[in-house]
Amino acid sequence: MLELNFTIKGEPTGKGRVRFFGGHAVTPKKTRTYEAQIRYEASHAVEHMVEQPDFSAPCSVRISAYYQIPASYTKKKRMQIAEHGCSVVRPGKPDLDNVIKSVLDGMNGIVFSDDVQVVRLSAEKFWCEGDETPRVDVCVKWEEV
Repeated sequence: MLELNFTIKGEPTGKGRVRFFGGHAVTPKKTRTYEAQIRYEASHAVEHMVEQPDFSAPCSVRISAYYQIPASYTKKKRMQIAEHGCSVVRPGKPDLDNVIKSVLDGMNGIVFSDDVQVVRLSAEKFWCEGDETPRVDVCVKWEEV
């Protein structure tokens, strides 16, 4: 089973809602920029694979989103996170399903022909610990056909 791992640096960003202006659908600039960053990181990772997978094969995707603890959190809340990690206080926005949409849409045509090929998906939110920086770690595994 072939595996691809890559990291998208920066705060995890959810897919923004498409707006309609004068009959035209407009994707928010923040979403377009984030998906372009995903495409770049995914392309770079695929280029460096020793063996190329069958990009039309079914695959599984694991997404781990790491968030910076907000400066607005109280000292008590920060201590809870430091002591217990995500078991007490989980990161909130953006919604995890919107982060998933951004990541999968950013990988379309690069890591797989279409995200319809994703047959297994897992995603989780975490807090950055210590000197860690916000990011999204992605792991894709292709099934042998």
